[in-house]
Amino acid sequence: MGAAWTVGAKWQFVGGRPYTAHIARDNLVGGFEALPNVSARNEERYPSYRRFDLQVTRRVRVGGRDVGLFVEARNALDRANVRSWRFDSATGGTDPVHEFPRLILVGVTAALPRP
Repeated sequence: MGAAWTVGAKWQFVGGRPYTAHIARDNLVGGFEALPNVSARNEERYPSYRRFDLQVTRRVRVGGRDVGLFVEARNALDRANVRSWRFDSATGGTDPVHEFPRLILVGVTAALPRP
């Protein structure tokens, strides 16, 4: 593609961060409340985290300065990574809170002048 073009890729794989599970307790008024299970601190793990990012950059000179125009795809494979759990007080269960799905970014980078 030439010296002015660069392509970058990043793969992240994390085996699941630990967390302390909650115990659902009936609050006797038609709902549930969450209490941390302190006897089992950090014994649960989130599902594994996988993310693939791609970036294409075109370098140009504008006004004697290096400028980069880029397009980036974060989470290019659109994986539903679990960031945390949300407690549902109506049912006493938990629902996953996902990170951003695929995100396309377009931007400009510029070199600052030296003092």
